[in-house]
Amino acid sequence: MMFGRLRAGVERPYLRRCWKMSAHKKQDGFTFLELMVTVVVLSVGIVGVYRVFLSTLRYQNHVAYRLCAINLADDHLAEVSQQFRLGKAVPAQVALQEGVSIRNHDVIFSVQSLLSKPGVSDAFKRVETVVSWWEGEHNYKILRSALVSQ
Repeated sequence: MMFGRLRAGVERPYLRRCWKMSAHKKQDGFTFLELMVTVVVLSVGIVGVYRVFLSTLRYQNHVAYRLCAINLADDHLAEVSQQFRLGKAVPAQVALQEGVSIRNHDVIFSVQSLLSKPGVSDAFKRVETVVSWWEGEHNYKILRSALVSQ
């Protein structure tokens, strides 16, 4: 008789059941570590989205200022060329400042024009217009130039 010994190839089903129950306990909820990792991952994602939003907002303001500066430069070029074509006296150098309100921000644009002869003929003039403005700590400039004939 073999009361105390195990026979080879014979399994005891109750041992298998006990082992499965102890190895695979049913778990309700999450561990503290899992929650902390989730909070960190979500925080990094939210901070990243927030930073992208703020940089996009700053860039949008810069583009609005730049568009206004381009329009000012083109308007000033058109005005100087119109005066030259009509034969009116045009000063060789013009400097003025213009304040514009863009998105509830007052921006001061500095407009400077220089009239010069590109060659020996008096029939043509070169007009160079520079529009500059401050945006925070940075000074931005836009240069437009054109040849104007009488």
